[in-house]
Amino acid sequence: MLDFRKIKPKDEDFLIHLYGTTRFDVHQNGHHLSREQKFDFYTQQYHLQQTHYKKNSPKANFKIVRYNNKDVGRLTYDNTKDELWILELSLLPEMRGKGIGKLIINRLETKAKKSLGLYVSNLNEAGLSFYKSLGFKTTESEFEYCHKLTKTFELQKESIM
Repeated sequence: MLDFRKIKPKDEDFLIHLYGTTRFDVHQNGHHLSREQKFDFYTQQYHLQQTHYKKNSPKANFKIVRYNNKDVGRLTYDNTKDELWILELSLLPEMRGKGIGKLIINRLETKAKKSLGLYVSNLNEAGLSFYKSLGFKTTESEFEYCHKLTKTFELQKESIM
């Protein structure tokens, strides 16, 4: 069963670990870093990311993704006038490819008025493929290091989240 809960201060260790699993650049190029150096880097970058989200999306929703009563990921989204913007959707590596991401996107579609939008790192080929398989289309990105994806729909759907 899929559900969500608000993020609490006690979740920080889990969230830093989760963040680290998404840093494909460090996994590919950081073999010279010790475990401690990687953890310090992930912690610093996680905190910078949180500061950025809170500054630029002050009304964003920050959620822990739960599946079968276990914390398995994180969802951060901001619902604007016409678009629901996914700031982050991350799952633990062992939970990827099990249909959980698709369930989350389906839930978000019910909350969005006209479209869903998100950015995907150029290094995240699996993520890019996943979103395209769900009907997201690549649009022009203002950033060279990531793809901008959107999915539009006609009907407003009832919120179930």
